[in-house]
Amino acid sequence: MKASLYAVVLLFILVGGFFVFNAYIYDQEQGEEGIFATYLCAEGKSLTTRFADDHAIVFLGDDRVLTLGKVAAESSARYADETSQTVFTTKDSSASFEEEGGAKYADCVYASERESFERGDELWTRYTNAELGFSLEYRERPEGYFLQEPRGPSEHPDFLKTLVLIDKKEHEELLNSSNGREGPPTITMLVFENPEKLQPGAWAEANSVSNIALLRGEIVETSLAGAPAIRYEVDGLYLSDTVIVASGSYMYVISGSYLEEGSDIRRDFEPFLNSITL
Repeated sequence: MKASLYAVVLLFILVGGFFVFNAYIYDQEQGEEGIFATYLCAEGKSLTTRFADDHAIVFLGDDRVLTLGKVAAESSARYADETSQTVFTTKDSSASFEEEGGAKYADCVYASERESFERGDELWTRYTNAELGFSLEYRERPEGYFLQEPRGPSEHPDFLKTLVLIDKKEHEELLNSSNGREGPPTITMLVFENPEKLQPGAWAEANSVSNIALLRGEIVETSLAGAPAIRYEVDGLYLSDTVIVASGSYMYVISGSYLEEGSDIRRDFEPFLNSITL
């Protein structure tokens, strides 16, 4: 009886050890094949690539995902499909993507501040700006966002940086549109110097970029990433949820605009705020 019991216990140990070992091997392989690179390209486009030994998985701006095999190349890394009509090429910090004989993504440059990673079945990117002391995360796919870095309100004397998250499908439609149209709702972060170390409420009252004149409801004192903040809604072209945060010598103005309360961008605004570190 005891011998049978020992045999059962030993079997459980062996089976458990087998699964633990395989999980370890899987994690190691995922780490080895999980080398991502994001490239910013001409015409406001971007693509992300996951490199493995013999292939590359290319995540395109239109939400397509292509697996291309590595092919011989003298001075660059080259990946192609079986017909050689779809080709991704990278050399040093540059890249390009060709399809049906034409360059679809040209003049692409490696964006070292963007680190892509998988979260379950989703592709995410972490953007880190060490100079201005913040990082944030956003979903790239499925139904994800494209991060733009436009010039912003440069007429403001303390302006430093603008980041705009736009729905990828909306972004592709804007790129392909020949007619003038209003831009879609976005998530926006503006960064300003705060030399006088003003609190968020005082800064909002003194700066029109806060849109405090369009206030809808009340101003709520809160915090973000451990820093003092205020939060309020404004009513303009779109409804907008705005958070102003004071951290160190910087002021961050973060807005999530939306048309409908139940829209995707409205739902994604809160997780975006929670991802920010200062």
